[in-house]
Amino acid sequence: MPTSPNSWTHYRARIANAKRRNPNADTTDLERALKAARAEEYIRGLVETFPPLTGEQKARLVALFRQSATTPDGGASDAA
Repeated sequence: MPTSPNSWTHYRARIANAKRRNPNADTTDLERALKAARAEEYIRGLVETFPPLTGEQKARLVALFRQSATTPDGGASDAA
């Protein structure tokens, strides 16, 4: 699989370069992009092995992402 400009290795290299130039550099946005790119690569690989999902299964997976996007703590809730 060819490396695209948005692959996680691209972000890892940018973080390393920023830290090399300035050890105190704020790399928060790059680290966030790195995590997202790694997650996307993992999820794509996982989905490629799935049989087709039902509408209900897709809705449950979408709900997980929506929950983490709308809660301030990234998805964790106080309700157990």
